[in-house]
Amino acid sequence: MNNIIKSFLMIVAVAAVAGGATYAWVLQTKTVSGVTFSAGSSNLKVDSNPTASVQVWSDGFALTPTENAFLFGKLLAPGAAGGSQIIDIKNVGEIDGTASIRLVLTSNKENTLLAPESKVGDTADPNNSDWDGELAYALKVKISYDPENDGSFVDTGLDYTLAEYNANPAQLTLGAIGHGTDSDSNGIASVKVEWYIPAGVGNNIMSDSVGVNAIFGLE
Repeated sequence: MNNIIKSFLMIVAVAAVAGGATYAWVLQTKTVSGVTFSAGSSNLKVDSNPTASVQVWSDGFALTPTENAFLFGKLLAPGAAGGSQIIDIKNVGEIDGTASIRLVLTSNKENTLLAPESKVGDTADPNNSDWDGELAYALKVKISYDPENDGSFVDTGLDYTLAEYNANPAQLTLGAIGHGTDSDSNGIASVKVEWYIPAGVGNNIMSDSVGVNAIFGLE
């Protein structure tokens, strides 16, 4: 294509010289008026009823003790099977975006100091505060992302202890998310949260418990 264009220009130039004529561009202008550029909006919702087949989109929700025990409650042991929960999110804005997550500790309790804990050097006072426990430094949380809400989860590389998540104040990227409305099936993605304690963790986590908030973001 480039060769054809060059040949055409050469023919035009030769014709202009041979004829002794001068040529000028005739400029035509056309106007498009009333153009407006607007910034689109994005608006993230989360499914507040993750155990049901019908999604209930909300700006956020707090689990009751019963709901927390049902969704996330599980007695954990080093090297044993952990647990998992899928949470759906939805962008009901006007433009696509990038979803993110942040895990923030609300407590890291020692609770009861048992003899096996004392034998491995745990001297924390369970009555002192909500931050004397060791579980947050041992409990790992792996996060996977399904941008199409079709069961095809992608490894995000997010696989850290709760303490490590808490130490990172920035939102951690999950991936792209489309957009839709409150009533359609567009703009829905799924986040899988898996938790476990690696083998080799000692007895100092016995009876400990942690509280955590999951904060989803959209940019």
